[in-house]
Order: sequence, then C-alpha cells, then structure tokens
Amino acid sequence: MKFYEKEYENYYTSEIELAKCKTHLIGNLAGCEFKEYAGYFKDVVNGQQVALFDNWVKFEWLRSRFVYNGKKYFNPVNKKYFSGCRIGCQSAFEGLFKLYLNEDLKFITRNFYFVGVRTYFEDFFPDFYNRNPYKEKLEYPYQYMSFSSLLLVLNMVNRMEFLKHGEEEQMTYAEFMDFMINHIKCHNDEVGYTHYDIYWNNTKLPVIKKNKEK
Repeated sequence: MKFYEKEYENYYTSEIELAKCKTHLIGNLAGCEFKEYAGYFKDVVNGQQVALFDNWVKFEWLRSRFVYNGKKYFNPVNKKYFSGCRIGCQSAFEGLFKLYLNEDLKFITRNFYFVGVRTYFEDFFPDFYNRNPYKEKLEYPYQYMSFSSLLLVLNMVNRMEFLKHGEEEQMTYAEFMDFMINHIKCHNDEVGYTHYDIYWNNTKLPVIKKNKEK
C-alpha cells in the first residue's frame, strides 16, 4: 500500500479552520471546565457509536436469518437479499416491522450510515453471517477511526489499509480527512486525471468516489 508524502496544504486542520472554534472561547452552562465539558460530549458520541454498531450488527444478522413460507430472504452466495421471485420475503419482512415491531423498516435500511457501515461487517468479522452476535461479542474494532472515517473511504479498494494507518497514527476525523485529501490529489497527479474525487452535501458526510478510468 502506497502512502504519499505531504504535498497539499491541510484544509480541515488549517489555521483558518482552527480559528473557527477556539477552545478558550467555548463556555457552557453545565458548570464545568472545557475539558470536562468536552469529555462528556466525547462519552456520549463514543457511547452512541458503540451502541449503534452493536444494534446494526444484530439487525443485519437477524435479517439474514429471516424465512417466510419456507423461503430464505438472504442469499448466502452473493450476500444479498432475494427480490423478484422472492418478493414475498421482502413484503413479509416489511410487514413484520410495520405490524408487529411498531416501526418502518426503512428507518434502518434507508439510513445512509447503516448502509455504509454494514459493508464493513465481513471485513471486521470473517465469516460474519455464520457467526452469532448473541453468543459472541462482535465489537467495533477502532478507537480513533469513527463512522465518519469509515464512510469517507467507503468506495476505495484499499479502505482497510487507510483505516489501519489512521488508527495507528491516532488521527482525528479532521486529520484523517486532510490525510485522505492529500492522498487522492497526489494519486490523481500521478495517474494524470481525476481518478478519485470527494463529494459531500448538507445532508450526507463526505465520501471519496472513484471516477471512470481514462
């Protein structure tokens, strides 16, 4: 795996960006110092990520075990869910949520973050679909690489190597963003065209996408 030397200026950790949030100007009405206040936030964010990951792992495993009228919903060969002739499974699974679980299935399955993080389950846990998260703990494997970092490199071939490097270097999300921006720009320069680009809008996190090869 090739990592490029630093050639492009930082954006997310630049002086301009850092000046937008000066810690000595942050106050609070919680009656504590900044470090304690920020620590509370960190506990909440980390706790939410751990809880979400655990629930999503269990949801995906349970969904893959669904059977309706003798037909399996999950195809273990291509790791996808049957449609077409097995559309009854999809309808029944949606009905299970609406009729008996008091929720719309799309609340989870149309969630951009779940859809992205789900693609990592087999990277994190080999033979994931043959394991049981209710009998063994399948824990989130990173301390520094957050969901945001996972989604940033979602479409990259060597995404696990990038995440490993970011974790080993104990990068924050902002630092990882700058690292990846430098990487794709250097790579694009090397190949002579915009092979990778970064996309984001007001509703979704930044994601690096691969353009067609020239």
